[in-house]
Amino acid sequence: EQPLGPVLSALSIGLTANVSTLVSASIDAITLIFRKYYSHITPEELNQISMLIWKSTESESGTEISRRVLSFASSLVKKVPKFVASSQLQNILLLSVKCIKKTSWEIKGKGRKLIDRCIEQFGVEPVTQLFPPEDEKLLRNARKEHNRDVRKKSELAKDKDDKDGNLGKQIELDERFDVDARDLNDPRETIVKVIQGAETPD
Repeated sequence: EQPLGPVLSALSIGLTANVSTLVSASIDAITLIFRKYYSHITPEELNQISMLIWKSTESESGTEISRRVLSFASSLVKKVPKFVASSQLQNILLLSVKCIKKTSWEIKGKGRKLIDRCIEQFGVEPVTQLFPPEDEKLLRNARKEHNRDVRKKSELAKDKDDKDGNLGKQIELDERFDVDARDLNDPRETIVKVIQGAETPD
């Protein structure tokens, strides 16, 4: 197996470019490599590349760069949660806050979704401890949305269970009537009854 360090180092050069399309393309490539080969990347390499990606948003980055950085952050939370909890959770929360303050509604929504994912993955307490105190209102709103989503999922699961239960009862009832209908309309039943009627003496 070839080490991925040299490949990531080459791609990281694009992160320092002044051209947004080159920065976006570099983050895209790094994210794709990470998703497929994350188990072959050392924590040191991942930490170094992550810091470069966060740094690419320090200037007034456009929507494309923000979208790709958020995608990379979401992949980190999903694939290597222990790594994130130990070294990158605060950076990801800062990224989320920065994106919520953007003008693009798409980026705002993705920033809120990333906070929600962090709460779901790491719990409320760790997220609260690392969240910027001056932006506590954003966290309260994120927690409210998270609680709403949890309730909604719970209600949908309950409705599904109720429907599945009712469907089972309906199928059982239908099959019972189907059996009755077959018995009543079975020609063999009719023939037997006619023969029996013919054999019955007057």
